[in-house]
Amino acid sequence: MAANSPETTRRDAVRPLDDRGGADPRWEVPALFWNGLTEGGRPSSPQALLDMLGPREYPCYGSLRTDGSISTAGDYRGKVVEQRMAAARFWREAHVGGRHYPWQLRVRLRDHPELAAFANSLLTAYRPYLPDTPRMEYSAVWLAGTGSRTPLHQDAGNGILVQMAGVKLARLLHPAAVSADDCSRIRESERLLDSYVTRPEKAWGCFRVELSPGSALYIPRGWHHDVACTTPSISLVLRA
Repeated sequence: MAANSPETTRRDAVRPLDDRGGADPRWEVPALFWNGLTEGGRPSSPQALLDMLGPREYPCYGSLRTDGSISTAGDYRGKVVEQRMAAARFWREAHVGGRHYPWQLRVRLRDHPELAAFANSLLTAYRPYLPDTPRMEYSAVWLAGTGSRTPLHQDAGNGILVQMAGVKLARLLHPAAVSADDCSRIRESERLLDSYVTRPEKAWGCFRVELSPGSALYIPRGWHHDVACTTPSISLVLRA
């Protein structure tokens, strides 16, 4: 098997749902993939990706919160600042002395044909190993600093989070494991999230997974997820 082939590399990322939760067939189960980055058209290193992005400046979001959480949703208005920055400069800033750097930079793939072609090659590589799902479309590449977080939220469609550089920690909650009110409260506090996912009665619907370069997390629609960067990170987000 080729080193970078996704063939037979799907791993279940969630513990089996037990009788306490009563598995709901309406909801698909997340899965973790390894070695899915294809060689053809793939940036061979973070520097190769930065070279591809060039000197153009992209939207860059910084957290005003102590927990580093960043969201472009309306409830975070006044909690996030925005500027523009070149990707190479962002990556340098994120690596200064291993510091806490609660910023994220977004490159929309629709604005970058070369990067979009790379994303399309990933879709081709992953599709045979995904559950039946509507057609997925690429979305964006995110560069993120240590300590930045995308707080707990749900997406309307299926998604794949592909880790290209650095390490991220993802925590996922089954759609039936958390109420809308609890989700809003947890979104405001990482400490509440840690407490919530360790409750014995919630164990059936909560799990965590560490993403390293070459791994990818399939997140079915409706699953709540919170993603934090433990090192400077580059990720590709694919959405249905």
